Amino acid sequence: RLYNLQGQLKSLLSFPYEKVSEEAYAVYDRACLDVLVHTGLVDYLAEAASRQNGVHVDELQKALDMDGRKLTIVLRYLSTNGWVRETEESVFALNRPGFELLPGKNGRKRVL
Repeated sequence: RLYNLQGQLKSLLSFPYEKVSEEAYAVYDRACLDVLVHTGLVDYLAEAASRQNGVHVDELQKALDMDGRKLTIVLRYLSTNGWVRETEESVFALNRPGFELLPGKNGRKRVL
């Protein structure tokens, strides 16, 4: 019931255009979360030598065998939603919500 109440409050307090935009971009949210989890990207970022400073896209590209340009687009999109942050140009680190996507966490189970 609390979840339902939170959703109702959010709908009442947000601007209608915000609600429309949120729904319109939901498919991109899901697609980028899938990339983050299914490619091992979230695991690699969590195991980085410096979790705080992050990992450069070039390193991610080599380690995960992914196109760096596409990876940058996905990571920047994820940063707008708070999953990761860009600590320097093309260097990304996990934010607190991102750690919920690690193995054994309920968030990861939900995404999978």
